[in-house]
Amino acid sequence: MESNTNNGNKMNITNRTFDMGNNERMSVGVFPQADGTFLAMTFSRSKHFKTRKGAERAFARWTS
Repeated sequence: MESNTNNGNKMNITNRTFDMGNNERMSVGVFPQADGTFLAMTFSRSKHFKTRKGAERAFARWTS
C-alpha cells in the first residue's frame, strides 16, 4: 500500500485479494459501492464512508 498524505497528493490504496485455500478468497482495500459510498475493508474491520478520501484515510490508519 502506498499513501502520501503529507503534501496533499492523492493517496493510492491498492486493493488486494488473498487466496485462503479451500475455495475461499479475502479482499482488503477501498471499494466503491452502488449507492455512491465507499467501503474500507481489512481482515478484521470494515466501514462505509461517504467519500473515497475518508475511506482511504481510515484504511491507512487501520493498516499502519
